[in-house]
This record gives sequence, C-alpha cells and structure tokens, in this order.
Amino acid sequence: MTSDLTKQDHALAAPPTITLGSGEYLAQVIQYGFAQEILTIEDQRALQQQLWLLMEQQTKRYTWEESSSIPVETAEELLTSVQTTLGRALRKEDDLKAAAWRLKTTPLAKLLTEGQQELELAIAKGKRLLKQVQDSALPIKNLSYHDTLKELDSFFLRYDHRLFAHDIPCSLDYQLCRHIPGLQGIEYINAYLYNLLIENTFCRHFDKEHIEKLLTAYHPSYPVLLLNIFEPVFTSALGLTLLEKEISPLEIREEDRKKLEIHFRKLPMAEAEERLAAACQKLCRLLGIEDQAYLDSAAKELYTRIKSIPVTEGLEAVFLAFREADFPSDPPHYIDNDPMEDKALRHLIEKIRRCDDVEEKISLVKGKIHSLQDLVEVLGACFWEEESLALFRTLADTEIALLCDHIRDKRAFQPNWASDTRWEDRLLSYSKACRTTETEQDSF
Repeated sequence: MTSDLTKQDHALAAPPTITLGSGEYLAQVIQYGFAQEILTIEDQRALQQQLWLLMEQQTKRYTWEESSSIPVETAEELLTSVQTTLGRALRKEDDLKAAAWRLKTTPLAKLLTEGQQELELAIAKGKRLLKQVQDSALPIKNLSYHDTLKELDSFFLRYDHRLFAHDIPCSLDYQLCRHIPGLQGIEYINAYLYNLLIENTFCRHFDKEHIEKLLTAYHPSYPVLLLNIFEPVFTSALGLTLLEKEISPLEIREEDRKKLEIHFRKLPMAEAEERLAAACQKLCRLLGIEDQAYLDSAAKELYTRIKSIPVTEGLEAVFLAFREADFPSDPPHYIDNDPMEDKALRHLIEKIRRCDDVEEKISLVKGKIHSLQDLVEVLGACFWEEESLALFRTLADTEIALLCDHIRDKRAFQPNWASDTRWEDRLLSYSKACRTTETEQDSF
C-alpha cells in the first residue's frame, strides 16, 4: 500500500500552529495586558460593557430576535463562543504585546467580525483537509475508524461558528496516536484532521495484509476495538529501522525483539534516545516524509512507554510478533458486522422494552443483533439488574472479552462513563467472577 497523495495535497495540509485554544488565548492576552500596564481599569470597564452588548446581539441571533431570555447554560455557551472568536482575531497579531494593544484600541464588535472571518477560513481549510483524509482513508476494518470518518463529515454540516465557535458537534471515537490538548471547535477538528492525515499517509506505505497481521497480533477482534492503527505500524517500522532490517513486512521476530530489549534496557538513556531519533529520521528519509515532527513525538512517547514497563515483563506487548489468530471454535456473534439502521434499532429497542420475560428479550437480541455497537445500545437501554446477567451467561468468552475491552477503552477517556442500566459494572464483575472460578478449578 503506497501513498498516492500529491505534493499539492501536502501543501494544503500545512501543520496547524495553534497550541492554545483561542478562548484561553484571549484570557492570556488580557492577563498580559494588565501585567504590562497596557490595559487599565477603565479599559476593563469598557471591555465589559462591549462584551455585554455582544452577548445581547448573540442572544438575539440565537432566539431569532424572539426573546432576550435564555437558560444560563446557553448563555455560558454563547459567552465561551464569543471569547473563542475574539481570541481567534487577536491571533493575527505578532505577539502578546501587539494583541493587547489591539484589544485596547479596537471595538470588540470589529474583533468579533474579524474572528468570524478567520473561523470561516479555518472551516474552508478543514474541508480541504477532510477531503485529503477521505482520499487517504485506510481499507482496514475498524468500526471506530470508519465511524469517525463519517462523523468528521457531519461536523461541517452541524458546526455553527457564529454562535458556538468552540463546539464540536460530532463524536470522534477513533483515538489518534498523539493527544491534542487545549483546542476546541474548528481548531481541534483541523488539528485532528491534520494528524489523522499524517497517520493515514504513513500507513499507506505498507501493504494492507501486513497491517492486518500486525493488528491481529494486537488482538484478533481489532475490527471492533477502540485502537489506533498507526501506532503498531509505526512501532514495528521504527524497530526494524533500528535493527537495519527491511521495514515493509512489519514483522518483528523473537530474535529481533531480544536485540531491541538490549537496545532499550542496557544502553544509557541519552544514547538510546539519540539512536531512536536517528532511526526515526532514517525512517522518514526511506519513506520520503518531509514533515517528521509528529513521528518524532511518537518516537519519544514510544521510548517513555518502554521505560515504564518492568524489566521482567519484556517488550512483547510493544513490538508485536505475527501469529495465527487464536480464534475460538465458536466465533463471536458480535464481530465486524454492520450495525442496524437507526430507525430499525429504535424500533427493536422499544419491542424489547415491552417484553416482560427475560428469555424473550434474550431471544430477540440473539436473533436481531449482530454488531457490537448495537449490542452496547441494547444493553444500555433494555436490560436491568439480573436481566443483564442472564444475557451475559449466553455470550461466548470472546464476546465477553470484546465488551470488557469496549468498557475499558471508553472509560480510559471518560472515567465516569456508564449507561442508565449500569450493565457495565455488572459485566466487569461477572467477567472477574468467571476468571476467579476458572482459576480455582485449574488449581483443584
């Protein structure tokens, strides 16, 4: 699989320079202005009055001039949007000093208009980035990856930069290799798209078959797991580069892993980091990658991850070895199948809810539900207390493992995440109890 992006495509994908959200940037400008005595108490009062006028205008726009009264939560959202847009306008200045003077001497209404114009330019750039991401999309089966591509498309239909500039009206379940801190709205989306484009472009240098073997080594059920495709591909390619071996197969053998362990475990930190950086540079040169900042960052994170692993554990979980997928004789029922249409799923959920007999509920699930995504929806809406346990007992071990992985991945990003029926806690307890029983039986 090789990259077919043109030089013009890469030119469109110039890396974003924003590292602090525009709303936070406005606060930073104000703080700097007062610290440097550019802004005075009188300026503060004047800015506050102008801000209230802007809020009045935004409220009228939100209610179509039908009302001047809105919920507190909505007012807070409108205010955050205004602050984000003003900050976006001030970013055009060279530094904080120039931005503070601009804030002092320019009406906020003018800055708001300029900020909205800047956001419109960012939206146009985002659409170009999205086209590049779609053109470079990987033909690898993974629900969160392809669902997120659809959600990114819908963002540009739902995003309202005039009223909710900071909002991200879509769900991005696919995890990038590198976290994007601090950004909101179109600024976050553009950074996400740019980084996803880098990951896509890198992975397209390798054959689909090799990537799928690598992901199978990570977990046979990778199509339904929340994982990052780029990370294991990059890790294997970088490891093979360190070993001065051919990178295209992406295969790390046992003897290769032992050599890598010596590299990371026995070399002084400074020397190991230096060799890793040199290997990353060589890898970029081999693949013709000019902008290697993202890969450099991923390489540093890889070294940090390796150093955190106890010496006794080895690096098998980092540098994956190809193997035959250890699929159970009874393959999982809920793996790599398309979810139901939303209307059909809603109808099925209502039908299951009307059932008084748990066996009838389970029968409907077994007969109608064929995707992990739909199973999660139904569990969260239809199965209460002991009912969920009855369903768990009918699932294969692999299906239980898939659901547990889904819960852990979700809670890694949303620690308090849970459905109304709280089936997640019951499933984790059920899985733990099953493992304990198996251990006791083995001991006996």
